[in-house]
Amino acid sequence: IYIPNISANQTCGKRLDLGRPRMMHYSLKMTWLFVPTIVLVLGLTCEANTANPSVHKRLQRLNLPAVTSTGFVVDPNGYFLFCPCQGRFGNQAEYLLGSMAVAKKMNRTLVVPPVIDFNRGDITLTQYTKYFDLEELSKYHRVIAMDTFTTMIAPEIWKPGTQTIHCMSVPSQIKEGEPFSCDVRTWNPARDFWLKAGIDFVRDVPFFSHFEAKQISPDEEFVLALKGAPASYPVQKKNVPLAQYVRWNAEVLHGVHEYVAETLKNQPYLGVHLRAGSDWESACSHVNGKSQYMASPQCDLPKELVTQELCLPPLDVVVADILHALKKHSLQTVLIGTDNTQFARQVGLALKRENSAIETVIGNRGPMFDLALFTQADAFIGNCVSSFTAFAARYRKSMGMPVEYFVVHHVPEHDDL
Repeated sequence: IYIPNISANQTCGKRLDLGRPRMMHYSLKMTWLFVPTIVLVLGLTCEANTANPSVHKRLQRLNLPAVTSTGFVVDPNGYFLFCPCQGRFGNQAEYLLGSMAVAKKMNRTLVVPPVIDFNRGDITLTQYTKYFDLEELSKYHRVIAMDTFTTMIAPEIWKPGTQTIHCMSVPSQIKEGEPFSCDVRTWNPARDFWLKAGIDFVRDVPFFSHFEAKQISPDEEFVLALKGAPASYPVQKKNVPLAQYVRWNAEVLHGVHEYVAETLKNQPYLGVHLRAGSDWESACSHVNGKSQYMASPQCDLPKELVTQELCLPPLDVVVADILHALKKHSLQTVLIGTDNTQFARQVGLALKRENSAIETVIGNRGPMFDLALFTQADAFIGNCVSSFTAFAARYRKSMGMPVEYFVVHHVPEHDDL
């Protein structure tokens, strides 16, 4: 009997290797799959289902295949997907961490959303795997990239004309005799996110708490799609350790190593996230008097109010703090990633006046590449209020690498990673 080269611990959502068959013996539950000219006997036991054999019957009840025609094992516990529709990448990354915890608690496979890039009123979707290693994420829980799910699995288990969206609502919004709407067909970025993903909902269903949404069983909704993330921003402290599973893929890391070799001349460097654009300046005008603002909890300063200086440090403070970090870590090369190039140039000139040996490079390959450089830097200083800084900080802390923030000269040691 010929069987494909698969593991006894086949993960749900993984594609079977239907390449050259070889003779092997498995003591697994056997499922017959007929293909032209040969007969294959497959052992298709998802890791998620071994403890509860009754879930296998769910696929039969729902008339769903155990394996798609494209060769993917179907998770009988169902799938969970959401739109990270609020904020840029830093915010989206925090929603992902919380949603990972929710997916694990529901025991559904998480359909990992693409990164949403905003461009003058339009959005583009960049798949998670363009930047990050999906295998690392799967060490925490079962995952599948959205493009793989929508093209290889959804057409057979979540067909057009059956797709339902669930969204948070309040009872007062439910009008008797009127159809309920989650506004995903008119509100952006949700509208473009789902349409670009190839999903067109035909039914909208409200829920009144995230707890209620988490109780929806796979028998009721085999694919649970939520309008937004069932997670908070900023990320809850209990979910911060999940950052250890978010890792750049080999291609991104190779690009970083090449950049360091060619542009930074293989010099150890200080990564600097300088958030100082006009939109950020406007956002920081609202901080005074707040005990918490955006990603400020990352600084562990619960007794202090968020200040204008903390959110938007002036030139003299930026220069002084960079000089302090350079001296502390015995560095002379600075890599700045910024949304205000003019301000970054002023910082570079000021650093040069203080010490002619200091070399400043301003990143020019886009925010995500800057972020990768931050995570690999010998030392790093960022903005306490920024979720973009928070991503780099979590990544570095999970690897035991130093992190500092402007204005905050002492960051307590973390024992939660």
